[in-house]
Amino acid sequence: MPDIKNQKDNLSSASWLPEKGIFWILLPFLIAVIAVGAISLEPFLAFFTAGLAVTIGIVVFFYAANLSKINKETRVRQRELENVIVNLADAIIVYDRNFKVIFFNPAAEKLFQLTAEEILGHQVAPQDARDDSRRLLVQVVFPSLAPVMISRSEAGVYPQVVDLSFEHPQLELRVMTAVMADP
Repeated sequence: MPDIKNQKDNLSSASWLPEKGIFWILLPFLIAVIAVGAISLEPFLAFFTAGLAVTIGIVVFFYAANLSKINKETRVRQRELENVIVNLADAIIVYDRNFKVIFFNPAAEKLFQLTAEEILGHQVAPQDARDDSRRLLVQVVFPSLAPVMISRSEAGVYPQVVDLSFEHPQLELRVMTAVMADP
């Protein structure tokens, strides 16, 4: 008996998820079709129309339920991935084609001594190296600006791997750059 109650509670709470909006928009139209059919059609056609409307409603409801389940699983996976990336000991910087920073994890904050709030949304440019607080970040994003750069991969092959050395601060970094294939 408790299983039936749990299933009923799950169905009830799932019925109001945003993905179910299409079902709730469609429902009054289906009810109207059934009502008009019952009033104006012969019994056989009214029954057929009602059956068709109920079938459409059921299909849309379960399609929306499946979409809701997929969206929930996607959100869970995304949160798990974000937690992994945020808690990595390696600094991770994600930027777009225009070098606008869109992700900056806590390890990057520690390495570059910049907060995510300071750098997120900022477009990194070579001239930013004039700013002492951003020089290291600029030299990592544009490795050719670093004092010492040793390429460890072939040009045009990803991931690109370079070793960078700095005197002030005394630091050696291995930088890996990869293109995100999925926009």
